Amino acid sequence: MDGDLHDSTRRTAPIRPASERRDVRGTHFRPIPVHHSMNTVTHRHSPGGDQGEQKTQEGNCASSQSLRHAIRINLIRSLDIFIALTLFVLTLPLMILIGIFVFISDPGPILFAHKRVGYQGKHFYCLKFRTMARDAEQRLHDLLLNNPELRDEWNLNQKLEHDPRVYRGGNFLRMSSFDELPQLFNVLRGDMSFVGPRPIVENEIPRYGHYFSTYCGVKPGLTGLWQVSGRNNTSYRQRVAMDVHYCRNRSLRLNVKLLVLTIPSVLMAKGSR
Repeated sequence: MDGDLHDSTRRTAPIRPASERRDVRGTHFRPIPVHHSMNTVTHRHSPGGDQGEQKTQEGNCASSQSLRHAIRINLIRSLDIFIALTLFVLTLPLMILIGIFVFISDPGPILFAHKRVGYQGKHFYCLKFRTMARDAEQRLHDLLLNNPELRDEWNLNQKLEHDPRVYRGGNFLRMSSFDELPQLFNVLRGDMSFVGPRPIVENEIPRYGHYFSTYCGVKPGLTGLWQVSGRNNTSYRQRVAMDVHYCRNRSLRLNVKLLVLTIPSVLMAKGSR
C-alpha cells in the first residue's frame, strides 16, 4: 500500500517548467530571451557613422593620390638629373667651342641670363648662349618705335621673323638650338625640367589670363608640346593651349614621348628661328 501511495504520488507530481529544471550540478537552465529590439539596434546605422566612414574613404583616396603624385614628381626629377648630367658630360667640349665662337663673332658676354617666370610664379634666370648684340634691347626699342609693321608682329607673337638684333652666326645657334645648351644648368639647379611649358617673361602673363595659375603648377621645360609642334610656326594662342594641355596631363610617359619627338624636331630645325 505504501508502495502504491508512493507510486501515485510520484505519478501525480507536477512537472516543472524547463526554466526550473536543474542539471546534475543543481544549476538552473535559464534561456536568454531574444528581443527583436536587439536585432534592430545591431543592424541600424546612424547617419553620423555613414558620414564618418565616407570621410575616411575620401581621406584614404586623397592620401593615395598624393602618394602617386609624389612618386611621379620624384621619378621625373630623377630622370631630369640623369639626362642633364649625361648631356653635360657629352656636350661639354661642344659648349666650350660654342663659347669661343660667340666671343669671336661678337666680343662680349658669352652667356645671356634672361629673367623668366617659373614654378609657382617665382622668377629665375634662364641661361642661353648669347645670340644677340649687346645693345639688343635698345635696338628693339628703336625698331618698334619707328616701324609699325614690326611692332604689330612683335605684339602678336613676341618674336620677329627677321630679328635685326641677332648678330652674324647667332642665327645658326638658334636654328640648331645649341644656344639652349646652358639650360642644362637650370635643370640641375631645379629651375626647369627637361619637359614642360615654354618659359615666359613677365609681360606675357596677361596673355595667359586665368590659365596662368595652371602654367605655374609645373616647372618650365627645355622642350615640350610647343617645341615639337612647330614652335614659331604656331600662334601665341596655340602655344598657351599646348602649355595648358601639358600641365593638365603631365606624366612620365608623356615626358618620355616628348623627349623622343624632340630629337627629329631639333635635327630638322622644325619651326626654329
